[in-house]
Amino acid sequence: MARPNSSGLPFLVRRNDSGKFSYWRNFRPELMRFVRGEVQCPWALKSVRLDQSPAFKVTLKTADDSLARQRWGIVHAQIEEILERATRDAHAASGPVFQPADDERKSLAREQIATIAGQVKYDLLAEHDEAIIAGRAFAPVATKEGRAEMVKRAQTRVADKLWDFGDVDVARVDYVLNPRMKAPFVTEIRSDEYVGETTRRLRENGIEVPVSGDSRDHLALATTWAKLEALRAIEEREQGIAAHVMSERPQMPKVVAAKATVKLSDMHKRWINETKPKDKVARDVEIYLGYFTKKFGDLPVTEITRDILIAYREMMGRFPKSRPQRLQNGHPDAIVAWGEANPSTLKLSKRTINHKALAPVIKLMDLAVAHGFIPGSPCIDIKLKGVKKDAIKIVHFDEPDLKRFVASPVFSDSEFRPLGGAGQAAFWIPLIALFSGARLEEIGQLRVADIKRSDDGIDYFDITTLEDDPGDKIEEFDHIPKKSLKSEAATRQIPIHSMLIKMGFLDYVNGLSKNFRRMLFPELEAYRGRMTKNFSRWWGRYQDKHIGKSPTKVFHSFRHTFNRVLRDQGVPLENRKILMGHAGGEVNANYGEGLSLKPMQGFIEKIEFPGINFANLKWR
Repeated sequence: MARPNSSGLPFLVRRNDSGKFSYWRNFRPELMRFVRGEVQCPWALKSVRLDQSPAFKVTLKTADDSLARQRWGIVHAQIEEILERATRDAHAASGPVFQPADDERKSLAREQIATIAGQVKYDLLAEHDEAIIAGRAFAPVATKEGRAEMVKRAQTRVADKLWDFGDVDVARVDYVLNPRMKAPFVTEIRSDEYVGETTRRLRENGIEVPVSGDSRDHLALATTWAKLEALRAIEEREQGIAAHVMSERPQMPKVVAAKATVKLSDMHKRWINETKPKDKVARDVEIYLGYFTKKFGDLPVTEITRDILIAYREMMGRFPKSRPQRLQNGHPDAIVAWGEANPSTLKLSKRTINHKALAPVIKLMDLAVAHGFIPGSPCIDIKLKGVKKDAIKIVHFDEPDLKRFVASPVFSDSEFRPLGGAGQAAFWIPLIALFSGARLEEIGQLRVADIKRSDDGIDYFDITTLEDDPGDKIEEFDHIPKKSLKSEAATRQIPIHSMLIKMGFLDYVNGLSKNFRRMLFPELEAYRGRMTKNFSRWWGRYQDKHIGKSPTKVFHSFRHTFNRVLRDQGVPLENRKILMGHAGGEVNANYGEGLSLKPMQGFIEKIEFPGINFANLKWR
């Protein structure tokens, strides 16, 4: 509690004999053994050490009121910090206490406000007791007239700020100044006086809430009201009307922390932190969870029932496979309504519903079970039955396909660069896939810095998740997703085929580098965490029109073509796995101990198509 003073600052005491000021503060007994620290006193050129001290007293070495206040501020800030640490340590040592979760520390419970208000009243009454025992005038106001004025000011302050909050009462009193108002609450208090008081009281009890907000406002008025009650009680004591004794200082209840309500969004955040999913996976989960929460709300995991999940599954069964751009992030009811108004539009497949719509909810509910938030998952057997795995077998491009490929507009006309193909990406990405065996997304996410040359002069693609060197002079694009690979085995180095070099690939790369471009294909636009999602759609349309329409031949057929040629050329399976980034290939950053880029270059150069003239293809 504050030492008596007439300065208006707590713990600032003036000696009667010399007139000099001191900082004098007694510590609560339960905090005493945790009080440790050092207080710097620059005016005395020394520091005072605290070690399980019951009190702190230091002379400020001045009788000047203004200078004393400055030095008080230096000491008080340090003591407050020491006591804040001591309070945290005391609460930690005394076992679990009520503390809301970090994301819920936005409001104070009614019991917490009432307890702190009770502490304020107790402290004033106790200070009055000490003054009587010591035979001195009671502070903070020494005279009865002064105390009467303080009571009047407090009454006015409370009356101005009263607000009806229904059944939310901090303290029931019989002398409410305005009979229409029942709860001593405040809607707005912003003075430094209140902020300082509430902060000190909150820290003393180990509670954290935002500096601004209703909770602190309510607490500020509650403490004012408590002071008003205490001053009335002191007046009645001195008039001999009543004793007004509080047997013990109210303490914050020592109860085990109530489990915060864990919502689906909380489990989503936890899942991201624990699994660190790839950008595409994270984006898909976010999209379909968005549909769920827009329809049913961000429910506590304890309230997600099987009936809700079945309703969600049925809703997704009515979802159109494609829809207007304006509805992409719309409410699911609007999307379903559009689908029903356009009955010819295909609906989501059972496979998509299971793997895209239901799977995220199942994952999060399983995680809630693992962390003990719910006893069991309502998602058991919730997936649709009768979903067969895609039986379509992708095959390679044959010679007639490749002849139509090189004769198509993108490769026969250097001026033909459709917007959907993202400029020069339309030319280079298919050719790189054919002559390197790399996956579409592996190519699309390449940076200019990923085109490298080894010490022995071999140019190669560095397929990796590592980003550019921090010192590279590059353009920065916040919208570019982080690199991701299918597996650890996909990290590899692929020598650049001499045919690509003849077509001018290295000239293309040098041009980008001179212009400080970061991405190898800067016109590609990311979508849902992938660089080539839109490119893949464009290629499907382009291939159907110019090469041939077949469900078994897609962009991935370039990779099948690459593997088939290597196999026919007698390249061992183990080396093909390494080049293609397949699991099972014994590979590290240098293709395994003793195996360098040189033999890999020899394998790459075996990719030949004798009946097709690639050498005449020009990128510009």
